[in-house]
Amino acid sequence: MFTKDKKYNNAAALLSDENDFYGIDMARFGNSINEIMDRETIEKTSVLKQYDAAVSMIKRYYQYEEISGIERKK
Repeated sequence: MFTKDKKYNNAAALLSDENDFYGIDMARFGNSINEIMDRETIEKTSVLKQYDAAVSMIKRYYQYEEISGIERKK
């Protein structure tokens, strides 16, 4: 995680709580790409926090449970 000059490298910066890197931009669209129902931009933070935010948004909108008889399936 260090360079030869004993400074943090890009991998260390990506894992740090705060950094200067662009993050991710997530959106949930409506009937077309012109209709944005929800949008979240996560930037200048750890890639681990970005990952957690992306998984949370996927679970919120694209994961559902179906009850069939007595069974519940995700």
